Amino acid sequence: LGDRLQAGACEIESVKKWGRQLAEALQAMHNQDILRRELSPQTVLIEEQSGDAVLTEFELAKLLDGSPTVSQDDWPVDPYRAPEAISGKVGTRADIYSWARIVVHMLLGELPEKGKEKSRIAKAELSDEMKSMLTKCVSASWRSRPSDINKVLSALQAWK
Repeated sequence: LGDRLQAGACEIESVKKWGRQLAEALQAMHNQDILRRELSPQTVLIEEQSGDAVLTEFELAKLLDGSPTVSQDDWPVDPYRAPEAISGKVGTRADIYSWARIVVHMLLGELPEKGKEKSRIAKAELSDEMKSMLTKCVSASWRSRPSDINKVLSALQAWK
């Protein structure tokens, strides 16, 4: 996906398909109490024959059972990472943030600076419901984001 995004915005049907597939992958992880934490286009493969999005590279995934985790001290800067992801108080809403940043990038063909997404989303050719959902998902405040990925999936299923 990272290579594909270098060519610019994706077709809307691809955005819908890949956005849904990534959200479903996160749902499967979250249902098993696993937090992805490090979701970016570089860790998403697009399968050549089916065109399906596939998550890869789970080194920084974290079990939500309180078990020890890898140190965040060595994490490279990532424009898709939620602001709270390097803290010890990270939850599934961090994955929702990263998911939304990827979807915004696919829609626009470029990744807006953090905090500048709202005005760019407002200009996108999307339903008001999807604009609202994406805007909530990229909020710098984790409390403003949907409480779980199932709410995102519901919005995606209604996306026409």
